[in-house]
Amino acid sequence: DYPPAWDNELDEEGNKMYLFTSIDDCCAFFTQHGVPRDLCGEVDVCSPDCCTYTKENGLPFAQCEGGCTTTTTTTTTTTTTTTTTTTTTNNEPECEMASLYYHPPATMDPYCTNSNDYPPAWDNELDEEGNKMYLFTSIDDCCAFFTQHGVPRDLCGEVDVCSPDCCTYTKENGLPFAQCEGGCTTTTTTTT
Repeated sequence: DYPPAWDNELDEEGNKMYLFTSIDDCCAFFTQHGVPRDLCGEVDVCSPDCCTYTKENGLPFAQCEGGCTTTTTTTTTTTTTTTTTTTTTNNEPECEMASLYYHPPATMDPYCTNSNDYPPAWDNELDEEGNKMYLFTSIDDCCAFFTQHGVPRDLCGEVDVCSPDCCTYTKENGLPFAQCEGGCTTTTTTTT
């Protein structure tokens, strides 16, 4: 399951840019772009361990051959509400610094953010025109990066870490919200 446009995305040598013949070649692509090798997850959809691995690592498991089953058992006796507040101390200059560039996350999930959480190597990754390859001056330019690689523009999420709506937007869209300035509050209800 990948964007059909990837079939036609070729590098300067005529090889497919985002489709690889081995897991090592695929992970080497990320390593060349500043992602440490140990952060490259490996999912073999034909493996009998696919469902277990993807569930344990929070990855989409619908891709596993034969599908995966989810079993939910609920027994209600009491209700406990736990409130966890995550606060990061971001002063204004750090937020201003974060707003210098919009970029995809290192996982290349289809959203753009102006957080300062990106691989340092991206500061030096340049395209053939000398522009920063993964760092953009606007969210539209960042989302255009995904559009060029087959992701429809309306599927590109936009996370402005300085926005007062950052926590709400990231939670509603299942995105990492620890990047929001000032942190976010999470309320978890556990029924046992």
